[in-house]
Amino acid sequence: MKNTGKTVLFSGSILLMCFLFSALNSIAVASQKAVENLGAQLDLSYPGLEKVKTAYDKGDFELFGEELLKYYSRRSNVKHPVGRDGSLNLGGGLMSARFRGWADNPEWADLALEHKFIGQKSYPPHFCGKDINWSQSPVQDKEWLWQLHRMYWWESMGLQYQRTKDSKYAAGYVFQLQDWIKKNPNDSDHAFAWRSLEASSRLKSWTYHFQYFFDSGEFDETVLIDFLNSYGEHADYVTQNHRETKNIALINANGLSFAGSFFPEFKNSDKWLEKAAKILNREIRNQVYPDGFHIELSPHYHVGTVDSFSSSYGIAYMNGRHGKFNFVDLLEKMAEATMKTAMPDGRAAQFGDSWKGTEDAKGTLWRFLGRYADLFDRDDFRYLATGGSEGTAPAQTAFALKKSGFYSFRSGWSEDDVCLVMKNGPDGGWHCQPDNGTFEVYAYGKHLMPDSGKYVYSGDEKWRDWFRKTSSHQTVTLNGENSEYAPKFLMFESSGNIDAVLVENQSYENLKHRRGVFFLNNEFFVVLDFAIGSAEGEVACHYNFAPGRVLYDKLELTAKTDYSGDVNLIVKPFAQQGMNLERREGYVSYVYGEKQPREACAYTLEKQSCDDFVFFAAAVVPYKGSSPEVDFNINASSLEPDKGKFQIKYKSDIFEVYYNLEDKIICFN
Repeated sequence: MKNTGKTVLFSGSILLMCFLFSALNSIAVASQKAVENLGAQLDLSYPGLEKVKTAYDKGDFELFGEELLKYYSRRSNVKHPVGRDGSLNLGGGLMSARFRGWADNPEWADLALEHKFIGQKSYPPHFCGKDINWSQSPVQDKEWLWQLHRMYWWESMGLQYQRTKDSKYAAGYVFQLQDWIKKNPNDSDHAFAWRSLEASSRLKSWTYHFQYFFDSGEFDETVLIDFLNSYGEHADYVTQNHRETKNIALINANGLSFAGSFFPEFKNSDKWLEKAAKILNREIRNQVYPDGFHIELSPHYHVGTVDSFSSSYGIAYMNGRHGKFNFVDLLEKMAEATMKTAMPDGRAAQFGDSWKGTEDAKGTLWRFLGRYADLFDRDDFRYLATGGSEGTAPAQTAFALKKSGFYSFRSGWSEDDVCLVMKNGPDGGWHCQPDNGTFEVYAYGKHLMPDSGKYVYSGDEKWRDWFRKTSSHQTVTLNGENSEYAPKFLMFESSGNIDAVLVENQSYENLKHRRGVFFLNNEFFVVLDFAIGSAEGEVACHYNFAPGRVLYDKLELTAKTDYSGDVNLIVKPFAQQGMNLERREGYVSYVYGEKQPREACAYTLEKQSCDDFVFFAAAVVPYKGSSPEVDFNINASSLEPDKGKFQIKYKSDIFEVYYNLEDKIICFN
């Protein structure tokens, strides 16, 4: 029995040793396959890779890894916006520091060490398991899972590592990187991780992570080989599966520009760059109107589009690989369009799928323009970016972007000035909303009439539809139905103490909406609306207010805000027989996934099919302190869609406005 026991023990040890040998052999084979795969992707004749090639040709895969690591440790000919020491080289404005604004979040970095990750960033971090589950979402919104695979928190971890040099961030990153690569192969079961949008985002962001962590000591040969294998797969995949149009095509090209410029050692790097240049050279003409605005007509996506173009060129330029890009001249026009449509506090009007963000977002667009001040020698950009301490204020204060359909008036270029921005453009696609004629009003440091925003993309179709629908915007509706996109520019005037624009939209088959906006004395607005055609039913003119108290006077038909502080706004209409003032449901969303109630109202008239048109006229008056006296004097018979005149008393002054579309005249006395 004793001998038998020893024999059993010995046999068990043999079995254990065999198992370990088999496991180690499997790891060695896997490593050999990884090296062979990478060797096939790299151009081993690239300068500096001579020893790597020798090791590969000999089949010495351990030496291959060692020499490859040494090569990247010494590599100095390839430039990046972020140095391996965390320093910045933003290419004279062409480059951005990527996520430094909102992803420089130490809390995210620390939570990520516990596998509590950020998906769509409006939702709280979610624990994805000790054994990370990359395929499960805590919410119905698809954006959460999709954006999980953009790994925003790796930027946070990288910045924390650069600040602290604490190896726990580098070790956490390396573990998560290899875990993600292992668990997310590019197949149909993991399509949520391999949309071209996410793959392209990783092509760009992973170059930043490479810079942050490479010198940490955690980025060993195995990690480098895994990283490069996956990176090459990403770039080839996006090359073959990119979008042809809209902003995603530009994001695809942006990722490929980073891939081809930052990793020239890959055989396909020239192909990646050529594909990027081909897309961008074509799409800047297909996707950008001559007035400089992006065709999706979302101010938020417009800015992202400018960055896609400029950083694509920038990464290629700083590495001497920009020869096939030929669109830089148009970037100035795109940056200029941002200036013309921004609100005075440097935030965007939230038309379409856009959002203002929190108070921390103030000045975002002005800082964005600062990137291009030196590049295009623009003193006006410099003035806005520095809060007026450098440069010169823009000479103009009224703008008409006739092709994209954006129009803006402002009293000046300080944060305390009065401003209105209006949208009346073509169908911009999914990120655009059926809101032609809508506008925002800002005055004296406050967003008084923000557009509704977007709220969510998915997971709650009811609310997605609510925020998109026409009646949720400051425009005119027929029977509450959504309008069509059929815009037309009619006239624009900017002279003396009046700025004015007249536009129209064939909103419904039998009803055209014509809107005139008049900015008088650099202080207040008159909004004149005509509903023209044979349609019948309820015609409603909608007004929305920033959250807070609003007082409605059913006799005077006025709507007046009653906010804390001394900045308020009053809507004073020309009262007509049969016109009613009705409170309506109102919400606004400043941040993705968050909404809050707000006051909204509509002026309504019943239109008969025999009526050629019905009209609304309202003074929209922002003010500080006590409410000013405002009163209309209109002879309805002298007010028609093509020509007319009206008087309005404001404080102690009387203003008379006359317009004539046929003669292209707008007069102001």
